[in-house]
Order: sequence, then C-alpha cells, then structure tokens
Amino acid sequence: MHPTLILLVIFILTIPHITSHSLPIHQSDDQVLKLSELSWTVYNVNKSIIIPAVVPGQIHMDLLRAGVIEEPYVGSNELYQRWIAYEPTWTYTAALHNLAAWNQYKKYYLRFDGLDTPCNITIGNHHIGTAANQFRQWVFDVTDVLHKTLNRDDAINITIAFRSPVKYAREVRDRSEVFPSVARTQYVFPNREYIRKIQSDFGWDWGPAFSPVGIWKPAYLIGLGSSCETIGCNYHGSEFVHELNTFIDIYRKGQIPNLPPDQSAPWIVNVSISLVSSDVFQNPSMVLSFPELGITSENLRVNRINVGKNYVDAHIIVENDIPQLWWPWTLGKPCLYNLTIKLLPSPTSRPLIYSKRTAFRTIVLNLLPYPSPQTLPNGGPYTPGDQFHFEINGKTIYTKGSNWVPADSFQSRISSEKRWRLLTNAVQSNMNMIRVWGGGLYEADELYDFADELGLLMWSELQFSVSLYPTDKAFVENVIPEVEYNVRRLNRHPSLALWAANNEIEWFVERVNQTFPNNGTHYLDEYNYLFVDTLQHVVKSITRSITYLHSSTSQGYLSGPDPWIARYLNKTQGELYGSSENWNFRVEVAEDVGRYPTSRFVNEFGFHSMPSIHSWDEVLESPDDFQFNSTVIVARNRKPPAGSTEWPNPNSPQGMGEMTRAVISHYPIPNRSNPRENFTMWCHATQLFQAQFMQWQIQYYRLGAGRPENNLGSIVWQFNDIWQAPSWSGIEYNLRWKVVQYHIARVYQPVIISPIYNITSKSLSIYVTSDRHCSVTGTAKRTWYTWTGEKISSVSTDFTALALNNSLVWHTTGTGDMVPQGYHVRDVWLLLEVTAQDSEGKEYKHENYFTPVGLTSANLQNPQLTLTPSTTNSNTIIIKSKGGVAVYAWLDHPSCLKGHFSDNSFFVIPGFPREISFEAGANNCEGDWRDNVKVYSVWNYNHE
Repeated sequence: MHPTLILLVIFILTIPHITSHSLPIHQSDDQVLKLSELSWTVYNVNKSIIIPAVVPGQIHMDLLRAGVIEEPYVGSNELYQRWIAYEPTWTYTAALHNLAAWNQYKKYYLRFDGLDTPCNITIGNHHIGTAANQFRQWVFDVTDVLHKTLNRDDAINITIAFRSPVKYAREVRDRSEVFPSVARTQYVFPNREYIRKIQSDFGWDWGPAFSPVGIWKPAYLIGLGSSCETIGCNYHGSEFVHELNTFIDIYRKGQIPNLPPDQSAPWIVNVSISLVSSDVFQNPSMVLSFPELGITSENLRVNRINVGKNYVDAHIIVENDIPQLWWPWTLGKPCLYNLTIKLLPSPTSRPLIYSKRTAFRTIVLNLLPYPSPQTLPNGGPYTPGDQFHFEINGKTIYTKGSNWVPADSFQSRISSEKRWRLLTNAVQSNMNMIRVWGGGLYEADELYDFADELGLLMWSELQFSVSLYPTDKAFVENVIPEVEYNVRRLNRHPSLALWAANNEIEWFVERVNQTFPNNGTHYLDEYNYLFVDTLQHVVKSITRSITYLHSSTSQGYLSGPDPWIARYLNKTQGELYGSSENWNFRVEVAEDVGRYPTSRFVNEFGFHSMPSIHSWDEVLESPDDFQFNSTVIVARNRKPPAGSTEWPNPNSPQGMGEMTRAVISHYPIPNRSNPRENFTMWCHATQLFQAQFMQWQIQYYRLGAGRPENNLGSIVWQFNDIWQAPSWSGIEYNLRWKVVQYHIARVYQPVIISPIYNITSKSLSIYVTSDRHCSVTGTAKRTWYTWTGEKISSVSTDFTALALNNSLVWHTTGTGDMVPQGYHVRDVWLLLEVTAQDSEGKEYKHENYFTPVGLTSANLQNPQLTLTPSTTNSNTIIIKSKGGVAVYAWLDHPSCLKGHFSDNSFFVIPGFPREISFEAGANNCEGDWRDNVKVYSVWNYNHE
C-alpha cells in the first residue's frame, strides 16, 4: 500500500553575521569620511532636473525617489525611460563642509569602490581624474587640491559628472584601433563590448536595457599622517596607512593552478595588502594569526612602504593536520576561520589590525587527459579525451547547479536578505554550485560570504560575454587592473571555485573564424591575445589556488601546463573534451534523449517560461495586458533579443511561439472561461513544460557519470530573475519558486530513480543514479496505476549503485511490453520509487513518474482536489484527491505569503494524501496562511 507522504523541510532563513571587516578595526573613524554621509544632488545637462541623490545609488533610483519617473519595471516604462540613458550627463555633487578640521593630515585620498561608469571627477574647480570602468576600485591622490582649499571657511563641492554610457560606447567604438564587432550580439543599446560596464545593462535575452549611471558602491575621503610637529596637535592616533584591498591565497605547498595538488602537503597562507600611505616606512612588519587554531606568527618582515599606493606581502606555513577543511554542504561542514592581520608600519607606530573570514580547502577543475587505459567502475571504457570535473580536497564531485544573473537592474536596491534567501534557495534545491555568469558583474563580497557560510561553490567569470572585444592598448590597460582587483578581492572566499575568462566566447569566435574567411583569423588572434595570453597570465600570476579556464563553454586545453594552450577546434576524432551547452531543441520532442549532448559537463541548458500571475500583477497596469500575447508581454519577452532599439521586440513572436507549441504539444490546451484564470493556466503550463524539460535533461546528464562520457556536472540556465518577464529563471524576481525549481530540487537529490525513454527505439530504461561517494543499496519499486487511481501491479527490484554511478533496474522495448497486459497506453501511468541507504548509514527516498503517452492523449480524470489544514502541525497543509489521480498538483500561494513550499508539482493518488509545509520568508496574510492557498492540477487547464 502506498504510504502517506509527509514532506517537511525546515530551513531557517536567518542572515548570518559575517565577520569580515572592510575597514580596519583600529583605524580611527576621524580620518575616514564616508561620502554617503554628504548631502548629494544630481542634475542633468541643462539643469531642468535637479533632485536629491543617494550614495551609493544609481540615477534611476534617484529619479524614482524624487517622483520624476515611475517604477522602471512597471508596464512599458523601460521604453519610456530610455531618455535617461541618452541624457548627455548626469552630474552628482555634494558640499564638503568643515574641512579646516582636516588640516592636520599629510596626505588625502579619494576612494571609490565603484563608479558606473564614464565620469569626470572634480573638487571645486580642480580636476581630480576620470574613470571609465564600473568594475574597478578607483583611488585618487587629492592632497594638493585639499591643501589649497582646507583653510577656506566656505564649503567646496566634490562633483562626479557621468556621461551617457550609450553615447560613450559609440564614441569608443568609433575611435577604437581594432575592427568593430562583426556579429550580432545580445543587446538593445549597441556597442556594449566597448564599455566596461555590466553587459546586460544594454539588454539581454531575458532582461531589460536601462544602462544606469551613478556612484554605485561606497566612497570615502581618507586623511593620513600627521602634519603637526608637536604631540599636542588635534590629531587622533598615528595612522599612516589605509587598507584598500586584501588578497588571501591559501593553497597546498607546491600547488599550481589547474593541477590536483598533494593533499598531504602543508598549507601556505599568503597575504598581500593593497594600501595607500602618507609616509615612507623602511622596516614594516606583519603578524598573521588564526585565533581559533591557536596560530600566531612572528613579526614577518615585509617590503618597504612608500608614499602612495603599495603592496605588502607575507606568508606563513600551517601544518596539514591543524585546520579542519572547508567542504561543500553536500560533502561535509563548511568550516571557516578568522584570519587576523596586523600590519606595523614601524616598530613604534600604532598597528593596523583587521580580520578576514577564510578557510582551508583545495579546489581544482581537472582538465587533464584521461589516463590510458582507464575504465569505469562498472568495467566499461571511458571515451578517451580530457577530463572536465571539479575536485574538492582531492575528492571528485558531481556538480549540480544553476546560473546566476544580476538580481536587479539597479544594484543599489538588492538587499542582504535577497542575496541570502536566493543562496539558501539554491541549497534547498540540492545544488552545490552557482555559476556567476560573465555578462553581469563581479558580485559583492557579501554574496560570497553567504556562499562560504552555506557551503555553496561559486563558479565565477570575468565580465565578458558573447561578443568580440577590442584589444587595443587603451582597452587592455583598462581591463588588466579590473581583473587584478576583483581576483584579489574575492580570492579569500573558499566558495570561489573557478575563474572562467568569459561567457561562451570561445565557440562564438570559432564561428566567426569559420564564417569570415577573409579576416576571421584576425578575430581569433585577438581572442587568444586577450583571454589566453594576457588575462590568463594576470590571473595565474596572482592566485595559486584557483583554476583559470579561458571560456565558460570550452574544449579545454590542447597542451599545458606551461604554458596552457587552448584547444579550440583541434580535436582528435573519437575523443571527448571540455564542456557543452544544449540549445538544440525542438519543443515537440523535447523529451528525446537522443537530442541531448553527450558531454563531460553541461554548463548551460534551459527553456524560457512565463512568470506566475502574481509577478505579472506587480507590473501589468491594464486588464487587457493579462493575455498571453498582449503588447506589453510580447514587448517584455526578449527571446530572441531584438538586437536593436526597436519596440516591441520584433523577434518576440518566435519565443512566444516556442512556449505556445511546447504547451499544446504536451498538455491539454488551457481553455478557461474566466480570462484571468485562463491566463494563469497558460503561465503555469509554460512553467510545467520548462520543469519537465529540465528534469529530463538532468536525469540524462547525471546518468552519464556511469557511462563512457563520464559526465560530472550539469548547471541549469538560469537560477534567478532580473525583472518580471518571460525568462529561463527557476526563481522569479520576487523570489517565488517556479515549477521548475521544485522539479530541480527533486532531481538533484543525492539518489534518484529516472525513467529514460528513447523515442527512436521506443525503449524505456529505469535507472537509479547516485552522486554519493560510497555505494548505495536499496529497493527500486515500479507501480502501474490507472488514471482513476486503481493500482494494477507493483514490482520491486534490489540494486546496488556504486559511487558516482548508476544501476539499471528495468529495461523494456515497445509499449506492448511496457504497459500491463489488457490496458491501453492512454489509461495507465507508472509510479517509480526508490529507497536506499549508503555505507555510512544515510537513507534516501525519491519518486518519479512516467506516462507511456503524452498528457495530451492520456485519459485524465477529475481529481477533485481538496486542501485541509493539518490538525497536528500549524505549518502544514494536506492535499487529497477524492476523484482520479491529480497530475502535477500545484499549490499556489498569494503574494502576501513570501517563501516556498517544501514540495510542489507532484501526482496525488486517491487514498494517499500529501502533507506539505511552507518555508516562509514572511507571512503578511490575514488569518491562517493555509486559508490563502489554492490547489490546481493539469486537469484545471481546461476544466472549471
């Protein structure tokens, strides 16, 4: 008898306190002025708009607060607000008052952690400098200017005038020393590759084009050193240095990037501080300590400190058996330690002391050739070629993840809570990796802090994506310090798993090379110069602990490691290399496993779907907009992208058509009399197809771990959303889970049972797949039911699945041998269940479904679903089917309830209720939350 399924997941959404200080603990606040504390004003070129501004911030948010514009995400405001990006200048200015109190310092520096982006900086009438890179930290020596103005009684202004990024990008293109891009890329505004700014700010095939400007990260005025000659002067402390950035690299002795290290070797802890100084110090020293480990170094001599910007470096050795290792949450505990850094500019000066959170672990993307001969654990041969998998602390893992895009078009309104909840959602979805995609930004330290705490790996990319980038001197000289700064900034995080140099440009430039025979090689040479020669050298000269891959989707290396030479199309027939993507789909036969790539690692695959009705409620303004192909919805669909400023997206009908065909080829066509309900069902149906399509692929890729391709990774496109619109996301902008996120959470469980159906051979194979590092044993059960809920037959099979492998538990060919005798394929379906235990005593359960015909042909019955509050648990609700089998029953919660269910989108069999909990981020509903929940199933698509 099928047991009552009680599915409870408890996960506390509490943002942890991260002990990582961006400013020194013992550095006096008197010498650091946060520019956010000033009263800022922003105005346009003719001063027709003059409004208050916020720092950190961006122009659209300032205009919104002032009431000049409405919420950019509502309706068609993206179109109506394009004038903001075209405005020649937006000028931010603030008065510096009481500067006479700062007359005691020798040196003054302006520090900007982020300027977005081309701008001119002045103090009073004095030019300070320019910046044209959103991703760099900018530091300007303003000593001479302030010494001229400090004794003035009146205030002077600090002013940052930002130029239109759209116009600036065109100007850079026109004066570039290299050929312009020859291939159409993802954009609304053109020429994005010529400006160092978030590339998706110019539009992408899932997001809008606002291209904001502003002082988007914290900024400071810093005073250093005393200019007084006596002890009695008004000066607080003797601070002479200011930390800008601290690089921490923890690696095994002898370790080099891209190669598995000796796991018994001692640890090297290397620290490099970027700082500015007011004075020369001949004999500075540094002390490094791990208080939790009882480790404190002696005074370590570091190189001389000069006036201005410096790097000081020191290292210590930690014996192998002293620290506990940091592990991804799927393998162990993510153990973290505080590294305290004490810098003494001189033996008599006050030390600079601060702490950084870090850990001990090794992580390598193994790209080495397979040893020959090499066999699978089940005895079969590997496909020869190169490996592509991650190894943590010497242990090979199966990567289960998704792709991260910017969480908002306006970074200043992304909260800590949103970052934390998104990453906890990844863990709740059984993921062990998030890929920070290369067309967005180098994400905040806070995001990596949260990943460190959660034990979540972060595949990270330099910010270049799907285009041909210039390689003239000015561009390269701008990019090198960008990469240096961000590699140094993020390296301390144990969650950092990889630096990929770009998103998809390897295959992009290969295609250009083949398409343009007259000058295609020119573009390939430029790509090689920028990503293989220049930036590879930059990254590897900084870090010993992190692998560098020259493109996200890549054939890996032809040779190496000194030097590493990219493979490109230099392949040996019959061998397998690198990673792959899957965009080769026909929605009508999306379940066809023969169309999926046979690959070592699949780092992008996805399908777009509509957001829920609740997300549309946030941005649609008219009842007429709530239609599948309304003008506003078509305009917000960016698949395929417009490739121009044309509105609405002229290519949108293609993407809308794909979603439509996906629904009508797999499900009963939504046909409800109430327009809003009908639109709701259409939105849900697109999500259900997306969910099934991703599940079919993940099952197949995971199966590859025990096959000749030795597939050891699948990363879904995409994880989160930037706004409310059709997209590939699993989690909507408001953090509501789409159907696909629930399916991913189930299919990424450690042990799963999967029906693999081959359309060509009409064969069905049932596998148990495990990503555990030890064998699992158990029972696989398959039970045939009719759609009325009648149990026909049930068979159990014992199995053993080896580590990172699978076990075939049933195989049949043809529907005649597949379904029980005497039953038509339209009338039956198969429930698959697995219960397993590994050698460590951990238990696993999973269920799955197979229908021998599509749901368009199945003889579905009215399930007559009901919802009942649990009498024993106030956080659970019970779903029952009083009629037939409910196909993909769906619990829907209102917008006042923030969070997600412990499970969703499942079959409900009459007589076997489901008990589901809600993982609440916030409950703003009146009364019992369960009174606000509704339940649907596929039956409701065309039944009232």
